[in-house]
Amino acid sequence: MKKYLSLLAILLLAVLDMNAQRGEIFFTDFDPDSCLHVHLSHEEMCFDLNYDGISDICMNYVLGTAIVGFEIVAKQDNLLLCISNNNDTIASAKDWRKGWGESYPEGFKYMGFRLEIDRDYYYGWFRTYAVLAERNWYFDKFAFCTIPNYPLRWGQTNLTDVEENEAHRIAKLHPNPTTGIVLIENVECAEVQVYNTLGQMLKTSQNTNQVSLGGLPQGVYLLRVTTKDGMVFSDKVVKN
Repeated sequence: MKKYLSLLAILLLAVLDMNAQRGEIFFTDFDPDSCLHVHLSHEEMCFDLNYDGISDICMNYVLGTAIVGFEIVAKQDNLLLCISNNNDTIASAKDWRKGWGESYPEGFKYMGFRLEIDRDYYYGWFRTYAVLAERNWYFDKFAFCTIPNYPLRWGQTNLTDVEENEAHRIAKLHPNPTTGIVLIENVECAEVQVYNTLGQMLKTSQNTNQVSLGGLPQGVYLLRVTTKDGMVFSDKVVKN
């Protein structure tokens, strides 16, 4: 079975009209998240970035003799992939490849990509996560910058919301996935709100860097964090 995410078609179309679109970061938060079902053999999610009917990036489920794994492959010669290694920007990544593979992935993972056009580089990122209890692999966020050689950061969604991007970059939520307690490090929290995938607020807490998902069923939840410096950011947490 093959899936195409047409929303990602903005990538190359934007680059082809740089004068009209210069200075933008296109960001999409997929709701619901796109899902690759591990328990369905030979399934594949493909991204047609420019509506030409040809896959540019494919995410595949791979079943071996003793392992279950995934691979993400760039299909075009001018497109390379990297994986987040805590660098400040995608451009500073060292390990660029045509494809990445992993067995039994768990939790969130940022993937960066670099598109080369006329000797300039255009950067973007997308985020994936796995829920092993569900045997599913998800794709939930995507961003692409139309500015050539712009030092785009993993998780950056626009050019103006600097404070939110900075808080999102330095904050660390763990464990993620979790069985109950989530700790928020590197920032001082004034308020933490927990939402379900329907956008309903389930609980809130003040002046603590710890939130409990105890009593909630397994699934994906959104934490909206307001820091004592007035910065606001949101991130997803998986409860196993």
